[in-house]
Amino acid sequence: MTYVNRVAVVTGGASGIGREVARALAANGAAVAVADINLEGAEEVAAALANDGARAEAIAVDVSQPEQADAMIASAIEAFGKVDILVHSAGVGVERSFLDTTPEEWQRILDIDLSGTFFCGQAAARHMVERGYGRIVNLASTAGVRGGTGRAAYGTAKGGVIALTKVMAVELAPYGITVNALAPGPSKPSSWRRCIRRRPARSTAPASRSTATERRRRRRRRRSSSRARRPAT
Repeated sequence: MTYVNRVAVVTGGASGIGREVARALAANGAAVAVADINLEGAEEVAAALANDGARAEAIAVDVSQPEQADAMIASAIEAFGKVDILVHSAGVGVERSFLDTTPEEWQRILDIDLSGTFFCGQAAARHMVERGYGRIVNLASTAGVRGGTGRAAYGTAKGGVIALTKVMAVELAPYGITVNALAPGPSKPSSWRRCIRRRPARSTAPASRSTATERRRRRRRRRSSSRARRPAT
């Protein structure tokens, strides 16, 4: 697939999935605006892309702020003349149980992961509507599809990203704009490595004979209980 003469904005482009997306787009001919709250990191990625012959610019953005999302798209248009593609990869995660999640953690995750998707998508789509063409890809997560421990805020935000993407796809289709979400599983950006390190280590010792026996007993009880609840025929 070639993206020659296409211009892409990649949020969260300084690291992780966003950085790899920026590299792939540039390798296939796209001009890339590498957008991230970490401007230094974005500049390093953009410089590496430029050294490989791509057109690339770094843009500082806090995706949780709508005026900064608007300014990001405006900067990309100023640099390259248009925006054809938005890959919204910016996001943060925290591993915290439902009962232990603080209001501040809850709001921060929603502001960045969900509201950021809305603000950046809206800013890009307004420009794309004028041109009658656009491609938007939002990064969701398997955490937004299935329940999992420690994902109260993150899973809720990513589930919202999936729902928002469906609405965007329906409403923007008449303007020649497609909108899709990707829901990857675990990757290893620095933010999630910190979460993983905080998790208690699982024991690798084999289960004792008494533990294994008790598990078999529980399984037999569940099967017996299930048979007892079946209606008579």
